[in-house]
Amino acid sequence: MLGIVFGLFAVLVYSVARLATLIPTYSDQAQGYLDALSGRLRGLGVAAHQADQTASSLDPQKVTTRSETC
Repeated sequence: MLGIVFGLFAVLVYSVARLATLIPTYSDQAQGYLDALSGRLRGLGVAAHQADQTASSLDPQKVTTRSETC
């Protein structure tokens, strides 16, 4: 039983480490989605500075930075 728990824990640690290395590769794609979100908000009548501020508050670099420090 203890071996199963240890094995599952090892798989979880490996998975988190692998995810942390993959996140930066999607940063450009995420930025594209945020730019599209900002444009969509402007199209719905949200002021440009508010739309840009909303999109920038969802900065994908924050996710990347935090995942690398864990």
